[in-house]
Formats: sequence, structure tokens, C-alpha cells
Amino acid sequence: GATGIIANSRKDKGIYALSGVAIATALMPPLCTAGYGLSQGNFRFVAGALYLYLINSLYICLSTFLVITLLGFKKHVVLRREAKTQLNTWIGYLALIILLPSFYTGYLMVNQVVLEARINRFIEGNFNLAQARVIGKEVKLTSEGKTLEVSLIGRTLTDAEKKEINEALASSSLKKMKLSIVEMSALSLEEMENRLKSKGMLTNLGNEVRSFPSDSLASAGEQLSTIIPKVAELSALEIPSWLMNSKALSRQKVVLVRWTRSPQSQERKQAEDFLKKSLDCLNCSFLHL
Repeated sequence: GATGIIANSRKDKGIYALSGVAIATALMPPLCTAGYGLSQGNFRFVAGALYLYLINSLYICLSTFLVITLLGFKKHVVLRREAKTQLNTWIGYLALIILLPSFYTGYLMVNQVVLEARINRFIEGNFNLAQARVIGKEVKLTSEGKTLEVSLIGRTLTDAEKKEINEALASSSLKKMKLSIVEMSALSLEEMENRLKSKGMLTNLGNEVRSFPSDSLASAGEQLSTIIPKVAELSALEIPSWLMNSKALSRQKVVLVRWTRSPQSQERKQAEDFLKKSLDCLNCSFLHL
């Protein structure tokens, strides 16, 4: 708005294009977003986009009014003092009413960012477990309040470890939340895949494990069960992996080996060495269930 009125107040009309681009940049993206929301049937998108359009339009008008006042443009109609005061009051009220929802939205966003940071600190500090990895977290609203659900893949946690983590939660800034630990090792591989898909962490197991052709996996599984009869099931998948040092998201290829009973360290190493060669996957991570 300020750019537009300043451009129109100059004798040199060469910067008209600049003011047009500035105003279009403020108004077109919200309208495009509203159109996209309508096409997808997402009325929350539509409402948010139209609200942003309304804010931008209002403050383009207000900035134009402010610049005209500062530059001392000649008035075409001179209002009486009472009428002018009333008009300015209504403009102020209108601007405040339109802004109020944005204050509330900003408050919610700040709270969400703070909560997310606290959850990340809690998980990094208390879920650094051997042979277990956090693959997902979610805050759920229940009738009893907020529940932090943490999904783990790998070995099953002991009761002592769970008690220690719950005690840490009770003494942290998240003490008003309840903790729910979902251990993937207690699920079948099919249930595990379905749960990962439902969280958007795995789109399609067949597509995610292209580097593990089904015939190669089947062949490796048959040979491994002959060498080590205690192996009951073999699977492979690719999961998101958060690198703490570089603060970056990558993908990690993981081979899951389910045993009929707990293997010895020598048996685990033997199985891993065999699978690295047979699957041609030297950098794979292994999880023994």
C-alpha cells in the first residue's frame, strides 16, 4: 500500500510496475491458496487464506491513508471535526477487530513451538536407549488431558526403564502430560507396517525397499534359516532417521531379524555378516526382535 501510493504521488511514473508487483505479492498468494483449498475441499485452508487476504487489503488501505496524510494531499471533501473523529475511531476499531484473531493464532503457534521443543529435549534426554530407536512421536488429546505417544522400534524396554522414563516425565516441564510408549517389537511385521503407514512414516513397503528385491530377501532368508535355525522371520524397510549432530533428516535402511528365542552375540554377528553380503547392503542397520 505504501509503495503504491508513493509511486502514484511521483511525477516519474516509471515505478508503477514496482508498486503493482508489491501489491500483487501481498494479495495473490492468499487468493491462490483459497482456490487450492476449495479444490481440495479443505475449508480451513480457505478461511485462513481469506483472512490473510482481508488483513493485507485492510493494511494496504491504511498505509495509503497514512502516506496521503503525511504528504499533505489536498482534500476533496472536508469533514466536520466530529465526523472526522468518528470516522477515525471506526477505522481503528475495525483494524483492531481484524487483528485480534491473528494475535490468538500467534499465541497458539508460539505455544506449539515451545511444546515441540520441550518434547524433543525430553526424548533426546531419556530415550537414548541401546538397541532401540524412536521412530515417531505424537501428542494426543483425550478426556483425561494430553498424552505423549512415543513409538519405538527395536528391543522391548524393561519395566525399570519405563518407570525411570515416567519419573523423568513427572519431574520435567511436561509433567501435566501422560506418556504412552508403543513398542513395535510387540507387533507383527504387518501390524508394524500398517502403523508406520498410518503415521505417514512409510508409504508403501514394496516401494520403500527397492534395494531389497523380494526374491533376494526370500533367498537370503531361506539360507539364513538353514545356517541359524533360530531365525524365525526376516524383513527389510527404509525409515526416516533424524541425525542429531547435523540436525538433518535422512533415510536409513534397516533389516529386521525376528528370532524364536533370544540369540547370543555370536549368532547376531554371524547373521549380520551373512545378510550384509547376501543382500549387498554393507551400511544397513540391524534390529533383532
